[in-house]
Amino acid sequence: MRKSLLSWLFVVVIAGCSSAPDTATKTYLLPQAELKETVLRKEQPILLIQPVKVAGYLAGEGIAYQTSPSEIVIAQNNLWAESLSQQVTERLVNQLRTPKANYWPMYPNASLNSAKMPRLQLNISRFDGDYQGNATVAGDWVLVDGNGDIGQSQTFYAQSPLEQEGYQALVNALSETLDKVIGTLGFDLSKAKIGQ
Repeated sequence: MRKSLLSWLFVVVIAGCSSAPDTATKTYLLPQAELKETVLRKEQPILLIQPVKVAGYLAGEGIAYQTSPSEIVIAQNNLWAESLSQQVTERLVNQLRTPKANYWPMYPNASLNSAKMPRLQLNISRFDGDYQGNATVAGDWVLVDGNGDIGQSQTFYAQSPLEQEGYQALVNALSETLDKVIGTLGFDLSKAKIGQ
């Protein structure tokens, strides 16, 4: 009898462990959009893309999720594999390099930083999912000319619905929403006068 009781307890413990919630840490990258080959044309001025600035709550590793109009939760087990600032900056440079662009986006470096070149600064104030099933990307951008004067500035706010629940769906929707923002930004920049 005692042996059967111990066997039963063992089965209960094993069953309990197998049904415990999965707490493994998962890391995510924004899905990469298809890159098209583009070439710098001689008449294209260079546009320096400054590293994207993100709000303080987005600067950590955890993916942000809004649970009410005033509460944000930062995930402990669902993390960005690279900093959000770095991922958005790379996406911005790559997607602004289109054959139709009248400028050539580049990352700043020591030799370019000293030159008087136009610069684009993108600031992200929201990059999160919400309790209503949307992914939101919001913030502003500033185009500064080679003399340091603001040439153009604009705020943005874009949302995409999540196709299903879960962090992978949230990351996919955030990527789609970011693409909308960059597409609109690229259109606005195509109308701006970018030059030395």
